Amino acid sequence: TFASGVMLLFFRPFTLDDVVEAAGVVGKVTDIGIFFTTLKTPDNQKLIVPNSAVTGGTITNITGQGTRRAEVMVGAAYGADVDQVSALLLEAAKSVDLVLQDPEPAVAFVDLGASSIDFKILVWAESANWVAVQGLVRRAAYNALNKAEIDIPYAQIVVHQAV
Repeated sequence: TFASGVMLLFFRPFTLDDVVEAAGVVGKVTDIGIFFTTLKTPDNQKLIVPNSAVTGGTITNITGQGTRRAEVMVGAAYGADVDQVSALLLEAAKSVDLVLQDPEPAVAFVDLGASSIDFKILVWAESANWVAVQGLVRRAAYNALNKAEIDIPYAQIVVHQAV
């Protein structure tokens, strides 16, 4: 474990305040010691992880690049014009101030779902704004589709009665 601590301090795969996934857990790095790394989870739990567990597997530095891509799934009713929905969703994504314009937002038509035609909105945000951007993009998408009178369906079950 001492060697693991030295490796973390020497190679610096993460620094204080980075959000990482290591040893099967996710959290913000609050302390890097010789024997343990301390993480704070999104729900404010304090995790003390042995450095041997951290260096013994893959380390994902979630915020180390400074930006993150967010994916927002949106379903539209069957019968909606795919090109129109794509254009509306793209404009909605671009209208959100916290969305980075480089790389540009994108919209992909991804599935013919059970109750909807499904789209994925892909946007980039500063790491600190990642959660907020998802909510703002979702709200903008909802408002754009609602304004265009394009239904956002909910899951349905059709029951046929045998006679």
